[in-house]
Amino acid sequence: MDMPSVMARVDDWQDHLPRVQAYYALRCNADPVLARMLADCARLGFAVSDAQQLAVALELVSADRIIMDCPLWTRKTMRIAGECEVGTIVIENEKQLMDAISYAPHARILLAISLSECRGDSDSLLDQKGAHIEEVEGLLMTAFELRAKVVGIR
Repeated sequence: MDMPSVMARVDDWQDHLPRVQAYYALRCNADPVLARMLADCARLGFAVSDAQQLAVALELVSADRIIMDCPLWTRKTMRIAGECEVGTIVIENEKQLMDAISYAPHARILLAISLSECRGDSDSLLDQKGAHIEEVEGLLMTAFELRAKVVGIR
């Protein structure tokens, strides 16, 4: 692994997009040397998708530098995220919103939105993940009424 090249890319990101918080997905490559090097970058966080990746990330950075985006949220994984005080949780439906409010009330919430209907296709798996566009207004209203900390969309 060319560590100077990796750090040059991180520096480029921070130079050109200083207001954008970058998150490295541990599922891509959880190499301990790479993860430690990225953890040392104060403006970089980790994206995790399960309890094992969460444990690795928590050994490297504070919980507020972690985004947890599970492909299949359960009450157990939501409870783990809450107990670990994960900084940000990605949700895509009302059940996940209610679980986030119940089990991780301190967490910031990103709402995942599916754009496949907007574009008229569903080729990408990423497009299929997320709330349907017609559900978004209701989810945001519910979140507002329950004082959930929705901070953005994905």
